[in-house]
Amino acid sequence: MLLLCALGLLAACDTRSRPEDVFDASKDTSTGADAMADAAPRPAPEDACPPAEEDTGGASAPRLSVDRLLVTEGAPAVTFRATVNGVTPRGGWEVSVEAPGLVFSPTVARLEGNDPSANFDVEALVDADEMSARGEIVVRALSGAVEHTTRVPFIVRDTHLTLDLSLSEAALEALRTSIDRAPRWPIEVRASGVERPRATFNLRGQGTIFCARKSLTLRFEAPTTLGTSPPSEGFVLLALCEDPTLLRSRVAFEQLQSVGLFPPWFGFAEVKLNGETNGLYLVVERPRDAIARGTPSNTRVLRRRSPERVVEVDRPDVEDIANLESFLAPYYALLDLPTTLTGEALLAALRARMDFDQYLSMVAFNSALENGDNIDELYFYDAPHPARAPTPGGVPYWRVMAWDQDEIFRPCHVAQPSPDPALYCAESVLDDLVRTSLPARVAYIAALRQVLEGPLRPVAVRSAAERAAAEVRVYLERPGLTTAHFGETPPPDLAVEVEAWLARLNTRRAALGRLGLP
Repeated sequence: MLLLCALGLLAACDTRSRPEDVFDASKDTSTGADAMADAAPRPAPEDACPPAEEDTGGASAPRLSVDRLLVTEGAPAVTFRATVNGVTPRGGWEVSVEAPGLVFSPTVARLEGNDPSANFDVEALVDADEMSARGEIVVRALSGAVEHTTRVPFIVRDTHLTLDLSLSEAALEALRTSIDRAPRWPIEVRASGVERPRATFNLRGQGTIFCARKSLTLRFEAPTTLGTSPPSEGFVLLALCEDPTLLRSRVAFEQLQSVGLFPPWFGFAEVKLNGETNGLYLVVERPRDAIARGTPSNTRVLRRRSPERVVEVDRPDVEDIANLESFLAPYYALLDLPTTLTGEALLAALRARMDFDQYLSMVAFNSALENGDNIDELYFYDAPHPARAPTPGGVPYWRVMAWDQDEIFRPCHVAQPSPDPALYCAESVLDDLVRTSLPARVAYIAALRQVLEGPLRPVAVRSAAERAAAEVRVYLERPGLTTAHFGETPPPDLAVEVEAWLARLNTRRAALGRLGLP
C-alpha cells in the first residue's frame, strides 16, 4: 500500500490513524481558509478509502484517506514523505511525483528496505492571482510491471493581499491632494475579492501627509479580517513613502512583536483605488483595537507627541471624555516623578506605576537601531498590574507599545543626539534618567543587553529581513505596482538593502559593546 504523509497533513487509510495526524482546514486562520473549504472536500466515511485512479500489474490498488496539502506561493518548500508499505520487491520501488504549477526536489526517488520512504520538497512558483490554485499531485510507485498511482489534492494559497477601495470622486480627490486629516469619507473595501463591512476612512500622518501616496485609517462598522489578520474594527494603511527600502517598519515590527512591544497584526498589501493600483502598503491593525484584543480591561490609549506633554487620545474618543485635564493627569504625574524623587526611590515609584523595564527595552531598541524619530512613535496604555496590587492612589498602571519605525538608522529629529553614547535620540524625561540616575542606568544596560542578545541578534534580524524581502518581491512582480509606488525611480535592490541593514546594525552593536558598563 502506498501511503503519503505530508508533515502530518496526510494520513493513511487505516483504523490506527490518529485524528491529530490529519490536517483540518477548518482550523486554518489564513487567507486561504475559505477557499480551501471546498478545494478538496473530505470524503464521507463510507468513501474514505476510494481506489487509486490507476493501478497496473495486478496488485491491489492503494486505498488512502487524505487531506489537502497546503502550499504557500513564494514561501519556503514544504516537505512530505512518500512511503511504500508491505513486501519490497527485488530492485525496490521507483517513486515519482509531479503536478502542474509545483516544483519538486527530487522528482524521482528509489525506495528500498523493509519500510522504504523518501522525502520530497515541494514549492509553488505559480502566481495564484487572488485565488487559491488547486490540483492534484500524482505519485507513482513503479517496480517492474507493478505500478501504484495515487493522486493527492493540493491547494496553493496566494500570499498576495489586495485591498480594492471603492470611493467617490470627491473622496478620491481628497485622498490624492488634501492634507486635512479630520474628514471621514465612506468607502467600500474588498479584500482579495471578498467584500468587507461598510467602512469610512480618513487621512493620517504628520510629515507623510504631504506625500503623493498618503496613508489612511480604515474604520469598519463590524470587526473584519484583512488577509491573515484577527477580526478588528480598524486598520492603518501605511504608504511607506518615507521608507524607500520597504523593509524598515516590517522588520522592526516583527522583532518588536517578539518581545511584547508591538501587539498589532501587520502585513503587506497592494492597494487599489477604484480599480487602479496605488502601490504597496503596510497594513497594521489599529493600536486601540490590538491593545483591546490583548488587554480587554483597557480604558486609556495615549500617543505621546512632541513636545512630550502633548498627547493624542486614541481611547476613548475625545468627545466622550468629560474632563480631559483630569483624564490626562495620571500620565502627567508619571512624567513628574523625576522632579520629586531620585535614586532607588524613583526607580521603585516608576516600577509601581508602569512597566518601566518594558519601557527601557523600547529605549534600547530605538538606540540600537538609531531610530531618528521616537518621541511621537510610542503609545501608553493602561493594563492590569502584574502583581495584582493597586497602583499608588489607584492611578492607571501603564505599559507601552511602539509605532512607526520608518526612521531607523536616520538622523535625530532633535538638534543633536543624546550626549550619552548608550542612547541615541533621548527626547523624553524618562529616557534622560538613563544618563542622570544610576539605578535607572543599571536597569537600562540590562535591557540593552537583552535586546542585543535577543531580537537584535544579527541572525534574528537577517532572518526577519529576508522574510520581509521575500514578501515584498511577491508584490513587486505585480503588473503596474512598481510604477504606481515608485514612479520613474527604480525599485530597491532588496538583497543590497538587507546587507546594508546588517552592516549598519553590526557597526552599532560594536560601538555599544565598547561602552563601559556600571
